[in-house]
Order: sequence, then structure tokens, then C-alpha cells
Amino acid sequence: MKIYLSKFDENSGLSLISTYRVLNLGDAPLTSTISALLKGPTSEEQNNDIITNVPGNTFLRSIYVKEGVAYIDLSENFENNPYGRESTVLQLKQIVYTATEFSSVKAVQFLINGKIKAYIGGDGVIISKPLKRNDFS
Repeated sequence: MKIYLSKFDENSGLSLISTYRVLNLGDAPLTSTISALLKGPTSEEQNNDIITNVPGNTFLRSIYVKEGVAYIDLSENFENNPYGRESTVLQLKQIVYTATEFSSVKAVQFLINGKIKAYIGGDGVIISKPLKRNDFS
């Protein structure tokens, strides 16, 4: 399954990249895929300057899809990215792009500990509405 991580390049900085995971998707393919994303890059990927912008110790509390929107409920660690606005936007983008690989998902509504928050991060990146891929262009 395709997931999205970030790659650091000295010339261009951070950019979103896709990579693949072999997963047992079972009855909950979106849950399995987002859980794989939250585990971050493999050792080999790390050796190739591939990282995750999702803060460490973030875990998936629940996920469901309704009318094309994936409601992804994450732990409070998700809202505390210490690396500024660019990194916070990339952490959101990683999850939105990964979730929208599924044809049933058109947008992602983020929840933190079961609640919709107005924004995350010290720079106030807005997450109060469902986010689509084109929200990042």
C-alpha cells in the first residue's frame, strides 16, 4: 500500500514522497495503512534521508469513513510538532495523501482525543474542517 513520508534534500528542503508497505489489510485497510504511516520510515528509508513529520508517540485512537470523509482520531501528541509550520503542514499532508489513496476517501477530518480542534501547532495550522489534497497546493 502507498504511504507518504518526507524526504530531506539540502537544496530543496523537505518534500512529500510516496513509498510502499506490504500490509495485511484484512477488514480495516485504512486503519492498517494509517497505522503503518504512524510507525514512520524503515531503517533503509532513514538511511536515504526519508523521515516522518508526524510527532513521535502519536497513535491512532480510531478511524471511520462517512460520506467520503475519513474521520481520523489521533492522540494529543499529534498537535505538538516542534519543528514549525512547514513540518506541521507536512504531517497533515502525509496523512491526507495516504488516506486519499483509498477511492472511498475524498477528505480527512482530524480529531485530537475525540474532538475537532480549530488548529494545531504553535503557528496555528487550521484543522477545523475536512482537508483535501488540493488544500495543500
